Amino acid sequence: TSGEMEVGDERQVFAKKVVDAAIHVYVNGRVDDYLPVRQIGQWLPGVDRLLPDSTLSWPDRHRLIAELLCRSGMRLGGLPIKALQFVGLRDDLPDGYQQWFSKAQEGNKLRSPVDHVQKTLKVFGPNLTWNYEPLKSASIAQVHLDVTWNGQAAVAKVQHPHVRDQYLDDLQTMKYLGEYVNHHDEAKGAAVMLGALAEKLRPTVVAETDFTKEAENQRRLREALWGIAAVPEVFAATTTALVMERVNGMTAAQVMQAWRGGEKLDHFGPGQRRNLYSIYARMVCGGLFQADPHPGNIMSLKETEDAICLLDFGQCCEVTPQQQILFHTFAVGAPTSKFEANNQERNLKWLKSLGIEVHTPEPAQAAANLLFFGQKSPMFPDTKAIDPELTPLLLLVLYLSRLENKVVELRKAVGFEDEANPFAVLRAFRNQIAAKL
Repeated sequence: TSGEMEVGDERQVFAKKVVDAAIHVYVNGRVDDYLPVRQIGQWLPGVDRLLPDSTLSWPDRHRLIAELLCRSGMRLGGLPIKALQFVGLRDDLPDGYQQWFSKAQEGNKLRSPVDHVQKTLKVFGPNLTWNYEPLKSASIAQVHLDVTWNGQAAVAKVQHPHVRDQYLDDLQTMKYLGEYVNHHDEAKGAAVMLGALAEKLRPTVVAETDFTKEAENQRRLREALWGIAAVPEVFAATTTALVMERVNGMTAAQVMQAWRGGEKLDHFGPGQRRNLYSIYARMVCGGLFQADPHPGNIMSLKETEDAICLLDFGQCCEVTPQQQILFHTFAVGAPTSKFEANNQERNLKWLKSLGIEVHTPEPAQAAANLLFFGQKSPMFPDTKAIDPELTPLLLLVLYLSRLENKVVELRKAVGFEDEANPFAVLRAFRNQIAAKL
């Protein structure tokens, strides 16, 4: 892929050196002639221009680290972009991280070569007409927008080369880096959380990188959500390409970018957000849910209305009997008020019932604040263990609770009267899951 790192150890070595450089800047406030930074320059030309010639203030340290991580993640592609998209929703991080990581929501410059796209789409024959531009590139694929299928407006999703191998390598690297940084106070808990994520995501890589499986998920959820949420119709699919109906609307990522530019667009108001959370809870109850609710995968169909369209069904979770029990326990015990949420002993028992091992009430409160309440909290939960079976739902709630905060923050900045509801997501899941699972 144009601009993308090669598969294997080269990506792992690069990632570790980036982390080493970030830690060095954080601790020392400057870099001087630090060897890993010079080595990073072999893969990230111009990185030397980022290096300070004097000791940086704390805000400037965060800003430099954020830019370094963002540029490196966008250079690598794949899982690092997903990580940037996820962390970019954390409204409790210093401004530098929010500013730089939000760029991952707006697309990236990774491009698959034209001959790769031609070869991939050729199998669809004369039914498909397409042009290379315009396109949007994401973590594992790029979407071509000037497309028709038998004359009907469509989009074509084409997988980047080497994605499956890169994804598996990156999961192992993520687990390793979690263990590597875990001894730092600011990263305490990274080993447990990133290890649990890697364990649960590894078996899903084959499904996520097989677009026939994604097409099957999309068709099933289109039927299950009929009349509740829009899901584009699938026209055709191979393992590396997917052609589907083009839906008109604005993704949350596009709306958030417009808000940052000062445009007062009335999307994702309180009613539409409640509808969104209810849709995700319904999917969980139905036994199959889209488990990647970043802003690029959620579309508002029209201003001032509550209609939602969901996109991208590669990362889905088929709920197992074991998860049904776990998710029901989560929903029944979920706090839905400040009084319940601030009861540390209650939260300790609740987390333990979910397979999140925390020994004392205070870290249990901090973990719950991060994972479920959307509150200011450390970077990682300081836990002894997290049941991997919980991670799909955990990520879903974490994503949506942070989306609630970020959307309200940006809507208020352009003049809407809006207030974040820290329990909106939990309440939707409690109402739906507890009643039906």
